[in-house]
Amino acid sequence: MAAVALIIGALGRPGICEVRCTAGSFRFKDWEGDAHEPDIGLVEIIMSARPGRFEITPPRLLGSISLHSLARRYERGRDRGTEAIRADLAAIARAHAGVMEAPWGPFRIPAGAGCWVGEVVKASTGPCLSVRSYLD
Repeated sequence: MAAVALIIGALGRPGICEVRCTAGSFRFKDWEGDAHEPDIGLVEIIMSARPGRFEITPPRLLGSISLHSLARRYERGRDRGTEAIRADLAAIARAHAGVMEAPWGPFRIPAGAGCWVGEVVKASTGPCLSVRSYLD
């Protein structure tokens, strides 16, 4: 799901912003032992250029989509095609900035014929959307 957009950065330099899906594992601090949950991470990478210099910002985790929530999307979503799933995952990345502006807590992100639900959590790269399920 590499979504790429040409951007003009805050300093007026051209750049590229890319969001990729990656396999991962999520773990809450209060979980016992080595408990973890497999997930799909939405990672943002921003590259910019200026004369004589090329910069890449450290990757930032925008969202963690639990496999449970992805399974619910396949189970409850009307369109189970690849493009529909990609579009619904992209909705999470697009909603990140808006959700971060609100007080942290539970969220609902419209996607397809339903919505992703979860809460904002602190990850090693900063706040991210922890998607816990999909409701139709």
